[in-house]
Amino acid sequence: MGAEQEVLTHTVTIADATVSKFGFGIPLIAAFHSFWLEDVKSFQNADELTKAPYNVPVTHAIYLEAAKLKSQNPCPPLFKVGKLTGTFTQTVTVTPITPVVGMIYTFVLNGTTITYTAPGSPTIAMVCTGIAAAATAVAATTGVTAAATATLVTLTASTAGAVMRIADPTTNLALADTTPLSATTPATDLARIRAADGDWYALLLGVPGKLAIANVAAWAESQRCIYFASSADSDVPASGSTDIATTLSGLGYHRTGLWFHPNSADYLDAAIAGAMLPKLPGPITFANKGLAGVERQNYAGSDRVNLKAKKANYYVDMKGLGFTLYGWASSGRFIDVMVAVDWFDVGIEDRILLLLHNNDVVPYTDKGIETVRAQVVGQIQEGIGLGIIDGDQAWSVTAPKVATINPNDKASRILPDIRYSYTLSGAIHSVKIIGVVKV
Repeated sequence: MGAEQEVLTHTVTIADATVSKFGFGIPLIAAFHSFWLEDVKSFQNADELTKAPYNVPVTHAIYLEAAKLKSQNPCPPLFKVGKLTGTFTQTVTVTPITPVVGMIYTFVLNGTTITYTAPGSPTIAMVCTGIAAAATAVAATTGVTAAATATLVTLTASTAGAVMRIADPTTNLALADTTPLSATTPATDLARIRAADGDWYALLLGVPGKLAIANVAAWAESQRCIYFASSADSDVPASGSTDIATTLSGLGYHRTGLWFHPNSADYLDAAIAGAMLPKLPGPITFANKGLAGVERQNYAGSDRVNLKAKKANYYVDMKGLGFTLYGWASSGRFIDVMVAVDWFDVGIEDRILLLLHNNDVVPYTDKGIETVRAQVVGQIQEGIGLGIIDGDQAWSVTAPKVATINPNDKASRILPDIRYSYTLSGAIHSVKIIGVVKV
């Protein structure tokens, strides 16, 4: 002991504890598989999946979703795969419209083209038999069996957990994914997955069918995440009301956005997630975006009206450019609004936790309360700096004075009634121009 310590003792506490940052830019692909035992694994590149010890086939939904994520520019630097245990057998019905002589029915199934041409005096039953026969002839290649009735063809995956890749169906065919819900539902598995690793924000589901979509959408509504649901069912852009888009919009889900594309093999859900996640939590919109590896569509006017009414998103061609429309959740609230609110909530939690943890005490005084209020002010100012919050609009953060607080709250050391308000920057999705030309 030096002599100076007889008169001076100097103790230093470094208040530098940090909280773990929430993974806004991280997607999770939830899929049934047996490639590894862990509930969640992280990857940087899709090709990692195909190598030992994982050996995921390039035709598997996990790889195809991951490849579409990583094909965007920029793309998420990291993605996670959650292991679902609920087994399922995918079934898809194919319903032809009334044929005329020479009408061609075609679609691509797992990379193989299925074609049937209506002969003389054709009937729907005849067409169904012909399509089923064409599909059966290549069953060894596609891994899908086919059975015909008088009105439709049912395609069934030969392997449990396998997901069909269906592309380019002609408009004279209506497709519907009728896969039954697994006994262990995806939502049950997702609860286990999130408990094991909750550090992800965007959810992609490798289980097909509207029953699975509805099951996961209900689960996601109580979570801090965004579920990018995808459907290729022909009834989504149609005028009926039994489709999955109508179901989700009727339930008013804020955390599920349904993306329709007639080619399930294009993985529109993974493409939009991959394109936008690297930009979170900055000022973004999920509308008006071009995507890599997704076929641009041209829909009839009635289809566009129906998709808009059902709050379904889709991808179109506009003068040679790809555009996503509309970037909203099933409730009609834009997805970016939910993202911005989540970012603000997480930031407030982080700031308050650090304030309480890194100080010996935050006194229950007017000055102590002001230090708490300052954390909310700081979060708003950070949002203004990022462009998420409109700094040109009025914003406020208020806190009570000690003298006005209920004594029971003070005795319990609870600080109530910190209130704030701000305006999000939002986004311009469409423009209306009115001109007058004089001659």
